[in-house]
Amino acid sequence: MREINLQRLVMLDCGKRGWQAYHFNPGGAERPSGFYFNSGVPEGWPDLTIITPTKTIYVELKTPKGRLSKDQKKFQQLLPNAFVVRSLDQWQEIALNY
Repeated sequence: MREINLQRLVMLDCGKRGWQAYHFNPGGAERPSGFYFNSGVPEGWPDLTIITPTKTIYVELKTPKGRLSKDQKKFQQLLPNAFVVRSLDQWQEIALNY
């Protein structure tokens, strides 16, 4: 399964649970006026930031063979409740604890 498809499924599951799930794109873009817009999140920030009634969960989505970048590894170690998720079943197993 592609990461974008897994992302949609995880976000739908969060909605069913009444949780808020957010996806932030790192980097930025240049507007036609020449102004550069930065989204504000650094490279390697987890794909999803999920807010439950009791905790915030950070989820990096990967295909079964996908590898973490150096920056992604840094955030997996730095952030509490950070997970690498490779399938919907794996996500649902994690979600049971929150």
